[in-house]
Amino acid sequence: MAGPSPAIAAGTAPATVLVAAPVGKEAAMVVTPEGWAAIVARYVYANDIVPFDGAPSIADCRAAHAVYMVNAPFELAGPIAEASHSDGRFSARTHIVATNCVTERVIFDRVIGILSDKPSDSGDIEQPDTQWRDAAQRQLISFPLPIRQITRVSVVVPGEVHLSQPDRAWAYEPGKRLRVFAHADGTPTPPITLTVAFASGREAVAVFASGDGAPTPQVGDYVEPLEGL
Repeated sequence: MAGPSPAIAAGTAPATVLVAAPVGKEAAMVVTPEGWAAIVARYVYANDIVPFDGAPSIADCRAAHAVYMVNAPFELAGPIAEASHSDGRFSARTHIVATNCVTERVIFDRVIGILSDKPSDSGDIEQPDTQWRDAAQRQLISFPLPIRQITRVSVVVPGEVHLSQPDRAWAYEPGKRLRVFAHADGTPTPPITLTVAFASGREAVAVFASGDGAPTPQVGDYVEPLEGL
């Protein structure tokens, strides 16, 4: 039955992400559903992954109290006879779609081809996931999910907020424009634009318009870049 499973820790992006990682019928001959799910969880790199069986919807995402959802089905690149190579490798693909469940905006949509590693001399027929574990990570990481660019509000003082920097590769620079898009409970916030004024190490400080009834960010609010996400 489709539905959320218990959350598991998987990485550093400070968000709850609903993740579906279905494996096609023929593809299940070369990778296990558990193995592919582990690969996708590592790729998503969020600190709270909620696995989902089936094709998730916005309603499923919100019911799981997630702010993003990722659907990453695994399929062979054709019939198994065509997808297999003479050296024991296989060609596959995944069509990854990531959606912000608060704004309902698709933030990533890409088909990614994956070529497995060669089987080891120890015999990977009994453990097929070993052919994909490292190979898939090497190829998927070339297309990082924008989820890695999000952060949360840690401190609010008049006119400014303190933020934890996202993954080092996406660290905010002064002048970067951000938006607050959801409260800690996943409910939408009023439009709030932030501008990074200072950044050092693992912390950034951003300013926002205040006064005259303007909305104020709250501790725990979700923040993402205004452009490029």
